[in-house]
Amino acid sequence: MIVDLVEEHVTAASQPIEDSMDLQPIDYDPIYLETLGGHKKQQVYDIGLKGVTFCFSSCASSSSVTTVVDEAVEQQVMETNEHIAVMETEMKEKDHQITLLKDEMQQMKEVNNEMKEKKNAMQQQMTNMQSQLAALMR
Repeated sequence: MIVDLVEEHVTAASQPIEDSMDLQPIDYDPIYLETLGGHKKQQVYDIGLKGVTFCFSSCASSSSVTTVVDEAVEQQVMETNEHIAVMETEMKEKDHQITLLKDEMQQMKEVNNEMKEKKNAMQQQMTNMQSQLAALMR
């Protein structure tokens, strides 16, 4: 996560100067630039999900920033494509499960209709037998 990367860079940059207990001053601009992968008009947008905008006082050359941004965009595209592929696979599995359930439900409807037909046939037989029995008893 971006916040973790920034913290790592800040921790590394805040180590004491050799043979001294004094801490080095931390220049946050390059840390954010490196961590977030670039800038646009001296601003980096969407730091985490907070939508923070960080303005740089000094920036790297345009070509190196473009390369960093391109690499970051490529990485995000790859991750998004992988996520889409996983979701498509899950969706296909769920579609298959739905198809199986629909087939099972259709079979149950057919069995139910057969049972209704048998019930109706048996009721008709009982009615016929009752009529025959009534005729014999007269």
